[in-house]
Amino acid sequence: MSPQREEAPRCHVLASDAPAAPWSRPATADGEHTVDRPEAPRPSDPDPSHALDPASFTPWNAPAAASARPRKPFGPQQGLWLIVLFMLVQVGVATALTVSRGFLIGLVHGLRASLAGQPVGHVLPGPPSPAAIAASVIAAYVLAALWCVRYVLRRAGDRLRLGTPDGIAWRPAEPGAYPMAVALGIGTVAAAVAILHLVPVPPEQAPHSAFQALLMPGWMLGPSLLLLMVIAPCTEEFLFRGAAFAAFAARSGAGWATVIVTVLFVAVHAPEKIHYPPGFVDVSLMALGAAWLRLRYRSIRPAILLHILYNVGVSGMAMLLH
Repeated sequence: MSPQREEAPRCHVLASDAPAAPWSRPATADGEHTVDRPEAPRPSDPDPSHALDPASFTPWNAPAAASARPRKPFGPQQGLWLIVLFMLVQVGVATALTVSRGFLIGLVHGLRASLAGQPVGHVLPGPPSPAAIAASVIAAYVLAALWCVRYVLRRAGDRLRLGTPDGIAWRPAEPGAYPMAVALGIGTVAAAVAILHLVPVPPEQAPHSAFQALLMPGWMLGPSLLLLMVIAPCTEEFLFRGAAFAAFAARSGAGWATVIVTVLFVAVHAPEKIHYPPGFVDVSLMALGAAWLRLRYRSIRPAILLHILYNVGVSGMAMLLH
């Protein structure tokens, strides 16, 4: 038996070291030394120059030209269309629900008459109940809010957290902003109480039917209060003092944006105040206070708190009076 040769210990060479000399590489059967050749990268392999670069694995290091999109315009035209869209969707949904209610009532009456062997005739649906009105108002408002928020995020999503006048200002505010919002809310509600004391509502003057239906006792009172105290303040501040304000301020500046947005806000609430014109004063004060908070603290969140307090006070007065 031939003695076994002891195998020499292998040494590991790092990829960054220089290649070994040809005579130190294993020989083939015919005595020639092999030469290592670098393998060409396959088309599916990543770029070898970035193989050891950790920064190359982050998505934000992609070339800007590959992912950049042109910024969509969001100026006065889009801001005005946003408010008009907010009202049109509410009117459209409420109208569709009313027509559907009449159709269902006629269908049920016709089926009953046909099964009883009686002539169908004409059916005029009676006035909807307060609960039906409240459900229609809530459904229309929520759908309009979702539609408009989606429109804003698609058009001006890059301005969402900007605190400048041309930004939507959906961002945290400094702690001192919220006590100021509470003080303004108490002052606005006190002004509304004083106006109501100086100019009482005539007994024969009925309030707005939709607003009255939202505050009627019944199974829809809970969802109605949720709409008035939470959903409406958040939605309207996001749309008016947030998106619409940014759209008008981008072209006309913060001063004119405050005036235009306040006028639009009061006009949107005209159906609630038209039966009691002095109510336009307190809603205008609330809108101006919200705009001041938005500019002073570069955030719409204090304005949301002011709006919540105002709605709580006004709704409480309406429930006590009616």
